[in-house]
Amino acid sequence: MFDLEDIRSIHIDYYGLDALLTHNSNNPLAESEIPPMLREAIARNIPVRAVDTALGTTYRLYVENGEFRFAPEPPAAVGAASGSK
Repeated sequence: MFDLEDIRSIHIDYYGLDALLTHNSNNPLAESEIPPMLREAIARNIPVRAVDTALGTTYRLYVENGEFRFAPEPPAAVGAASGSK
């Protein structure tokens, strides 16, 4: 269980997250710790966003059938989270 009490949202680099999820990050500790933390955040209804700065796109991360999935987020939803921690 992770201490997410004061967390309002999480933003993570899209390509960094992809490297973690495919075990290509060269960081086994992060690969084992970050995905469960993101799952817990999602289960607690904390918005988790993956940001692709190269394309200027933000995706909302969710879990479906035990797998992470991405849904594009409209720009207005992303701007509303600017006060995130």
